[in-house]
Amino acid sequence: MQRLDAHADEVWHLAFSHDGKRLASGSKDGSVVVYDVLSADEVRVRHTLRVDELKDGDGQEADISEADGPGDDSDSSSSSRRKPVAFVLWSLDDSYVVATAGNAAYVWNAETGDLHATCAGGHVHHITAAAWWPDGSRLVTCGLDKAALAWTLDGERAGGWHSARMNDIAITHDGKYAVSICMDRNVTLRRLGDGREFKVKETDNLMSLSLSADSTWLLVNLSNSEIHLWDVNKLIEKMEEEERAAIPVWKRPDLRETRVIKDPVPLSPSMTFRLGRAPERGGRFVTRSCFGGGNQAFVMAGGEDASLYIFHRKSGAQLCEIPGHFNTINTVSWNPSNPFMAASGGDDCEVRIWVAAVASTKADLSHKDLPPFLFPEPPKILGEPPKVPGEGGSGMIGRMSRNWAAGAKEEPAESEIKEEPAGDA
Repeated sequence: MQRLDAHADEVWHLAFSHDGKRLASGSKDGSVVVYDVLSADEVRVRHTLRVDELKDGDGQEADISEADGPGDDSDSSSSSRRKPVAFVLWSLDDSYVVATAGNAAYVWNAETGDLHATCAGGHVHHITAAAWWPDGSRLVTCGLDKAALAWTLDGERAGGWHSARMNDIAITHDGKYAVSICMDRNVTLRRLGDGREFKVKETDNLMSLSLSADSTWLLVNLSNSEIHLWDVNKLIEKMEEEERAAIPVWKRPDLRETRVIKDPVPLSPSMTFRLGRAPERGGRFVTRSCFGGGNQAFVMAGGEDASLYIFHRKSGAQLCEIPGHFNTINTVSWNPSNPFMAASGGDDCEVRIWVAAVASTKADLSHKDLPPFLFPEPPKILGEPPKVPGEGGSGMIGRMSRNWAAGAKEEPAESEIKEEPAGDA
């Protein structure tokens, strides 16, 4: 396990590049750090990009409150001087790294560290997340101003729509749907071709989402320390069923693309994962989860109890609980090209790199039924995970290793989205 201390404040988000050769992390300190992943045991800082030294699209510093970030602890004396980084992501070819701070998104050349473009002048409130169209031609940002805006790589507006206040967003790999989570506790599935929306009512406040690489599964983090797993195909089927049974209603006649089918539908997720004990007064922080391993068969998440959790996606079994950080773990990322490597970031200002023992040292594994991570402390053993039907082999290590070896990434299909007219921000 490698500990990286390049940040001076809480780490709010991190993401591996698609080729797994780099890692980017964004912090409350107003910086984005780009790392080179040189080997399973060596990760080094390549660039430190300062968002708080940049101007927004109008040449003025954005008015950013730290209280709007993952935690609710604000510092009014420094909020006017800082631009906390809420979200980072890589372009599909890994040439650019994007960070959102305040009501703007910044695009850097990942190789040189030079600022390429600024996406600003559209949002009137904080941007909470961003995602790429599958063809890489456009970036979409969402925020607390109820707007989802599309941008070209050069920072020009290229469409958008309005919905509810959005905390996170993703676009399916075929480019046909956008999935977002909103402050009204709804998971919203939006068909991008005609702008129709289907809403599913969740049980608590929604913090973040993660979409699997094949867009089949959706993870939604709730403030009560639960993670719900949704089958995206079933949501699409339910949407089409509701369309056949109901007449669309105009929510806002001035914006055609915001019509909805009907009120949010109560549905049950395919699986529920629970992270330790629930917070005493509800989740105070934005925590994230991700898929990982071969065929993305595992789910990793960080909790407010500073522990790292790994679950089996299909069976729901909790495989291990690792004492990960000294404070809340806000963000996790599993290397998409190296299933033996993952990263986490937390309120202790650290980024930690986790590597499976079989990938780095070939050491003898004393806990053969646990994922073979290099534990900083002896892991809490939770008992023998149940046998998953249809999976051969003996022991969790055998199953995980076979899945990792067999894991293959599918190339995303060409986007079929037609550009929508931009809504008024």
